[in-house]
Amino acid sequence: NASPSILLPESIYSEHARSYFLALDGAQIYEEVRTPVGDFFLDYSAGKFILDDYAKRIGTSATNYVWRLMYERDGGRLRLALTSFDINLDLIAVPFSDPKYNLNVTLLSAQYNAENWSLTGEFSPAQKENLSNLVLPPGVHPLYPQGTKFSDLRKTGQSGYLQGTYNITPDWTALLRYDVSYPDRNNKAGTNRVAGVGGFTSPPPGSSAFAKDWTAGIGWKVRPDTRIRAEWHHINGTAWVYAREN
Repeated sequence: NASPSILLPESIYSEHARSYFLALDGAQIYEEVRTPVGDFFLDYSAGKFILDDYAKRIGTSATNYVWRLMYERDGGRLRLALTSFDINLDLIAVPFSDPKYNLNVTLLSAQYNAENWSLTGEFSPAQKENLSNLVLPPGVHPLYPQGTKFSDLRKTGQSGYLQGTYNITPDWTALLRYDVSYPDRNNKAGTNRVAGVGGFTSPPPGSSAFAKDWTAGIGWKVRPDTRIRAEWHHINGTAWVYAREN
């Protein structure tokens, strides 16, 4: 189905990382089971991401794993899903260092579709990041001396959104969504952060530790193959913006 909004929920479908999830060289196993109480779908993928030119400058893709279990009832009226991502990158090696990056994400999803309205929510309670085996050579970072070890740097993020749509008429649809993201769920206010975090060369502002977005939108189906949409966003925080862009 087409997205009911112009911009996807950034907390779950990150603009920066979305291409990684859509470009994977590997294999997939898919299974579905139909039962009187509902339908079950399971897919499991393993492979390497096709990285863009910027990502190739910092590393190469190791083997990544993605699986999803979904339950569907009444032809899609109710959908529940559990998804897990295990993402691995081999960062460019430097002397005395063989750095590795791992991101493990668990995602809970639910959707209810009525005749004239739909309610969708997705929540990621734990987005676990781990950077290991990194030792800085001389001249790499002005804030840390040669030989500084970053062993098992860990951070756990949290994010999610709740979205409702309503069919005003068969051709007009309204949308309301709240979207929130915390890169570090143990420091949601961004206090007592140090330089070097997230690419900042000075202590990053507290606003970079969260992002909260209220969205209201309306869509008009001009023809079956043509839609016009307008959206209003009220965003507090810059967690979705890279330091080099902020």
